[in-house]
Amino acid sequence: IFTIGPDSAIVIDKFIYDPEKGGGKVSAKILRGVFRFVSGRVAANKPSDMEVKLPNGTIGIRGTSAGGFVRNGVSEVVLLGPGPENNVGEPGGRIIVSGAGSNVDISRVTFGTRLAGGAAPTAPIRWDAQKMNSLTGALRSARPNRPDGPDQ
Repeated sequence: IFTIGPDSAIVIDKFIYDPEKGGGKVSAKILRGVFRFVSGRVAANKPSDMEVKLPNGTIGIRGTSAGGFVRNGVSEVVLLGPGPENNVGEPGGRIIVSGAGSNVDISRVTFGTRLAGGAAPTAPIRWDAQKMNSLTGALRSARPNRPDGPDQ
């Protein structure tokens, strides 16, 4: 599931899903704005089959959800969860953010990284409440009003 906020843009290069095998391939590029994605069966069965590109790097998804911002040549990505030590009985996930020949593995929820220009991703750092609220607030405004019931 991909969600983008106002004034955001995403290109879905490839979306193939075979429900009988529970697999496929997804390739998307976040061009600008705020985004969130939740990996599904494609990434669960074979994580390398789901690729999310940024203007200056890529996000490898390992059974989880992530979000972030792309603006003014800077990409910021945060692990939304669940992480490996969650209390909801879900298998733990992580994201691997790559850029400039370097990788950062993020497995703690609310920790993220930043890619600017052609530089490598920064070491993981906890996003503060204000930054998390900025992300979730922008995404909340992107939800359509459904006359047939609550948002899903």
